[in-house]
Amino acid sequence: MSLVRMRALGRVALLSGSITLLGACAAHPPAQASAPAASSPDCSRFWQRMSVQLPGTWQADLENGKQLTESFSLVSNQSALVERFITPSGKQTISVYHPDQRSLMLTHYCGQGNQPRLRSAQVDADQLVLRFLDATNMSAEASVLVEKRLRFLGQDAFDQTEIYRGPDGALEETVFHFKRTSTERELRDTR
Repeated sequence: MSLVRMRALGRVALLSGSITLLGACAAHPPAQASAPAASSPDCSRFWQRMSVQLPGTWQADLENGKQLTESFSLVSNQSALVERFITPSGKQTISVYHPDQRSLMLTHYCGQGNQPRLRSAQVDADQLVLRFLDATNMSAEASVLVEKRLRFLGQDAFDQTEIYRGPDGALEETVFHFKRTSTERELRDTR
């Protein structure tokens, strides 16, 4: 944290009558926001494609004959894309994609209780690869999402690959083949 920022926070703390805030900020400055790496790919076209093509509901067949459901919706003045992942048992996780200058970010709110953030590492017209940046609420016993890939297969299908690192360091890769079941517009029309 810059000295100017710390001084400004100190003035706010003193003006509000709370000297504790200044002490807390000085002892434990907040994590600095990371700037996109200079080599970060330009994801603006892929973001446009995601925000047009993904909103709606999708399903993937599992080897056991059950289905996963995934839905996407744009929120916050279309500046973020929320992904809701629903298992056959009804458990849900949420991931939020959003642009960060040239790159794309993903925060995954995992069922294991951690929240990894991933940043775009590679992009082309049909595929985006996001890789681990950092995580909150990590525990030694939990796996963590370290890579996620989206690959468009036309207008009504995409593959999603998730790679988790387990507590023992081993990587586990899972590929889901999603097909569209409805668009966001169709969902709105049925409400």
